[in-house]
Amino acid sequence: MKIARALFLLAPLGLAACGDPEFGSDFDGPIEAYFDQDPEQFTEAEYRLVGKVLVLDADARQIDATHDFLPEELKALTPDEVGTIAIITCVVDLAGSYGFFSDGYSLDCEGHLYEAATGKLMAQVSDFGNPPRETSFPFGDKIGKKPAKGLAQRIVDLSGLDLIVR
Repeated sequence: MKIARALFLLAPLGLAACGDPEFGSDFDGPIEAYFDQDPEQFTEAEYRLVGKVLVLDADARQIDATHDFLPEELKALTPDEVGTIAIITCVVDLAGSYGFFSDGYSLDCEGHLYEAATGKLMAQVSDFGNPPRETSFPFGDKIGKKPAKGLAQRIVDLSGLDLIVR
């Protein structure tokens, strides 16, 4: 019984990868090669964007939901348009207890932005999601939504364009 209860309590955490299956993407092309970037070179960051941006989810190894919030002026739709690669990672943080075995978690996300042609790190962005408003009682842990819109706005801010993510 204890093992079944532990699996029941931890199952939502296993689903907490950054990927959000409710979002699709307009990007048309292979993405696997874009994941080969080195975040250890951050000391040389230039805080700029080159061309259009492809936003990837490092945990789910797919296009990140943040990509869909980028304005058309910055969103890469084909491999030929990719000038900047943003690789997003998220961690699940306990936000609070909502009662008897019912905890709420938030997602804290960080993105490293690389120049596609050289692999050079250009910037880092981060945002944190809000905790869920409620959980199911009892044994109803819940994870809040990913801050995809906030991450997209931070990427837009790096572009120097006067755009607001909607």
